[in-house]
Amino acid sequence: MRIFDNALLFNPVSCTWIPASFSIDKGKIKTVGAPGSITGTFVTDLAGARVIPGLIDAHVHIESSLLTPSEFGRLVLKHGVTTVIADPHEIANVAGTDGIDFMISDAQYSPADIFFMVPSCVPATPADVGGAVVSAEDLKRYTENPKVLGLGEMMNVPGVLFGDAEVSAKLSLFARIDGHAPGLTGETLCEYISRGIASDHECTAAE
Repeated sequence: MRIFDNALLFNPVSCTWIPASFSIDKGKIKTVGAPGSITGTFVTDLAGARVIPGLIDAHVHIESSLLTPSEFGRLVLKHGVTTVIADPHEIANVAGTDGIDFMISDAQYSPADIFFMVPSCVPATPADVGGAVVSAEDLKRYTENPKVLGLGEMMNVPGVLFGDAEVSAKLSLFARIDGHAPGLTGETLCEYISRGIASDHECTAAE
């Protein structure tokens, strides 16, 4: 067990810095107390250094970095990001489920935890022409994958609002769904939300 004394520990609930000591055992924080309250053999004096909980990047397209998930995770961890939730829709639009599978497979070598929201719109709309099509049937096999948390941003807003069969099938597969609904307000926004979509990548107003 390692003990770290004389830290300024950030409390994300109260947004305050608290003088503290803490211990780490097997990679996890075990005890938090007042400075000097935890004793042991291996003690590091942090001399007032600021310590924060690991940061979570709740939505990112790793492909935009031109890095593999494992390398992306290695680099962001150095800056305090311990968990990443990625939507691999960029590679999926080129390589389909092979691209998604590569991202999930390579992520296991990342020192940061990487989870995925599988892409809902490949292509983004029926009018788009890309390198692949990912159907609801294709997405079924990801529903039991522990690294997949849900369905990525649903960009096909008309498909949601008018009950497109393929869009509805995708929405029914996952309990957690990210949104992408620029400019929706009032009843149309309520209808969009009613389909189980709990966030919006394109918020333009508090509503």
